[in-house]
Amino acid sequence: MKFLKHKEKDDVKNVVVLGGEKSGKKSFLLSYKDGQFPDQILPEISNLSYKQTFDGHEHPVIINFKIHGAGDAGLIPSMGHKKQRVDAVLILVDLSSQNAEKDLAYFIKYADTHFKNAKTMLVGTKADLREEIIPDLVETSAKTRQGFEEFQSLLQDALAPADSHNLTM
Repeated sequence: MKFLKHKEKDDVKNVVVLGGEKSGKKSFLLSYKDGQFPDQILPEISNLSYKQTFDGHEHPVIINFKIHGAGDAGLIPSMGHKKQRVDAVLILVDLSSQNAEKDLAYFIKYADTHFKNAKTMLVGTKADLREEIIPDLVETSAKTRQGFEEFQSLLQDALAPADSHNLTM
């Protein structure tokens, strides 16, 4: 495992990841980060960091994903985010679940209540197994990598400083 060092606090972008149990949070993030679908059972992870570079910046930006689900004891307002800046909230919903719309509504309300100043990104996972269409979210599949370019654009918009809109891998 490689540890990432950063020189300035502003070089770190904190993204809280919310989603129901079995919504594919780990598979989505690992497939997005590494470009490969994990074909084995994944260990528990609660934090995933990687570097992306904003055009015009000398230092790469470290994107720090904090993963939380509905059943997590950590899904409470005192998650430490009161002390740590949250730049964006990524809500992942399993499109193959019969509870997709209910889960989405729950996590939107949660994000609106606890992360008022953070930009919210809505992403549907498991689009290759989708049962219904939910408007206003990016449909993705970690398995087929469908929708990851659109997610990259969404992430870029959510994390870009006001004077910059280009984020590259």
